[in-house]
Amino acid sequence: MIPKKDKMSFYKYISDFYDRIFPFSVKKKNFFENFFTEQSGRFLDIGCATGELVFFAREAGWSCTGIDNDENLLAIAEEKNKEKGSGVNFQNIDMRECGRNFNGESFDIVTSMGNTIVHLGSYGEIRDLAGEIFKILKSGGSFIGQIMNYEKIIKNRGAKFPVFDDGKIQFIRKYEFSENEKRIKFRMKIGDVSEKKFFTSDVFLYPLTPGELNKILSEAGFKKFDLYGSFAGEKFTPDSDTLIFKAVKG
Repeated sequence: MIPKKDKMSFYKYISDFYDRIFPFSVKKKNFFENFFTEQSGRFLDIGCATGELVFFAREAGWSCTGIDNDENLLAIAEEKNKEKGSGVNFQNIDMRECGRNFNGESFDIVTSMGNTIVHLGSYGEIRDLAGEIFKILKSGGSFIGQIMNYEKIIKNRGAKFPVFDDGKIQFIRKYEFSENEKRIKFRMKIGDVSEKKFFTSDVFLYPLTPGELNKILSEAGFKKFDLYGSFAGEKFTPDSDTLIFKAVKG
């Protein structure tokens, strides 16, 4: 989910292919199964996109809300919602407005996956978001999120992903560290291979490091948090590509 002032037509274009490029993998299902099958309660997914994680939680018996501010992705989520008869509550809300749209201590689990929070423009905005999430979580509730390991990306001056190519759609993405901006330039290219029509976009991301994340979570009030290096659940290390965190409200 991207703040409205920074939204780009690229995300409108990519919405039709989103589930093919970013599938809800078996590893992700296994990772979240540990959280959603041991209990039930109220769940909020920030930056829900097409709703795959939300539907997974709903099938496990949770009362679910998904928010995003991309109308195209939400339209796909709502279409699935009708087909499944899931009764999920999807809303078009900017993630910075969580505190204004939900009451305090409303949710047992809040997630923000897929690099969502670093689309915010600064350390301060991410810190404020963490504070709002802390408020809307019940005591003992968990905030689970996923970003890239930006400390590693900065050290290596960037990062590249394997090219996604299913014979129809090709998706290329890489990260470049801008020394002047002190931010990450996320460069993307997607298109129809057969028609040779491609769409490109650059989005600046805040390079939130593991140390900054720990500080933000502590300042928000979280007393306990764990860091993982992948959805397989192994411990996060400086060489991990991904940073997944779970913070518990004490």
